[in-house]
Amino acid sequence: MRIITLMSIALSFILSTSAFAKSVTELLQDLDSSERRIRRDAVRELSDRRYRNNNQIIAPLLNVILTDSNPPTREYAATALLNHRNAEVFPQLVQIATQEGNAQAQEGVVSAFSFSSSPRVKAPLLIALSSSDPAIRRDAARGLGSFSNDPTVRTALTNSLNSDPDARTRNYSARSIARTRSQQVAGILLDTLNNPQSLGRADAAEELGSLGFASAVPSLIAAMAESDRELQRNSIKSLRSFIGREEVVTALLNQYVVTTDRRNKDVLFEVLVESKDPRVMPIMLEVLESSTSSRYAKREAIKGLQNSGDKTVLMALAEFLGSTDESTRKDAYDAIMAIIKRLPRTQEVREALACLPSTSTREHKQGTKNAALLIDLMIPVLLGSFSVAAHNGYEIVGQLSPEGVAELQELFRRLQ
Repeated sequence: MRIITLMSIALSFILSTSAFAKSVTELLQDLDSSERRIRRDAVRELSDRRYRNNNQIIAPLLNVILTDSNPPTREYAATALLNHRNAEVFPQLVQIATQEGNAQAQEGVVSAFSFSSSPRVKAPLLIALSSSDPAIRRDAARGLGSFSNDPTVRTALTNSLNSDPDARTRNYSARSIARTRSQQVAGILLDTLNNPQSLGRADAAEELGSLGFASAVPSLIAAMAESDRELQRNSIKSLRSFIGREEVVTALLNQYVVTTDRRNKDVLFEVLVESKDPRVMPIMLEVLESSTSSRYAKREAIKGLQNSGDKTVLMALAEFLGSTDESTRKDAYDAIMAIIKRLPRTQEVREALACLPSTSTREHKQGTKNAALLIDLMIPVLLGSFSVAAHNGYEIVGQLSPEGVAELQELFRRLQ
């Protein structure tokens, strides 16, 4: 009896659901709607595998590709027809993808092809890579990454990387080439990087880091010293993959001294901090104390000191507990606590630390139901409000008053 009841419920659900589903005729009518959303939803519904044998939808979807004003709708229609089982459909898509004249329709089909790994789209994508429309070339360059093992495809992508006037097309070409992670591919990208006439040097530099072949290091170090800012920045980022090598850290340190571009200097500093090299410690302190350092650089310095700082930097870090930026205070607090935990527990250290935070559990002042951890500085009341509250798994560090910063710095001075 119970089984019969369950079957009845299931049958009722199926019938009720099918009652709301639109028929093919209704979906095809929706393709002529004046509302973009209705047309798009109809095309997406017709993309379902249920309609892959339905020849009734072919002509209307081809018309969508050729005439619809909405790019996603055209791409959905092309994808639906790409998956259709009628053998006569694909040649029609190839014709649209490779013949110029209707750039919007061509882009819709090429975009659909770019997300397919079927070998049959390789040839039309190669043709589309030579289109006069940069948007079409971008999609073709992206899609050809699925076939980058093919020497013909690799040659076409290399030519695109070196000479295409569109920056995004060059970037997609470099990414597609690098999808085949081999020494041969690294050699291709190195040739581009070392070619002063190539337009894709910066893109090649960016991808060489992800491949991780040490043969790229000398060329990346040389490119980092050039005047082109994008080339310099991408070379720095790629050298991060080789940060464990002595010559790389030395080159980065030398470049940091001479770089004037603020953005590139910040990227350099970020990579140097990750190296955990002792030679970076003075730079981190310099960044903290400089009034011209960016907020980003200061935060990176604080994070670096959390991992490698010692008691000599505690006074500098205490300054940031008075910052108006909550994230900066949180980073400074974490760095201070990490350094304190690394200190040897000598008698002198224990006496100084006796004045540091004690812990108590109270309800968060904003009314959270969960008890929050409050760490209050147990030094004179004039320090003002300073606490760390764990609220919904996130620690919130309160701002320390100027007097409190000075008092805390004096306490840390005893540890020197």
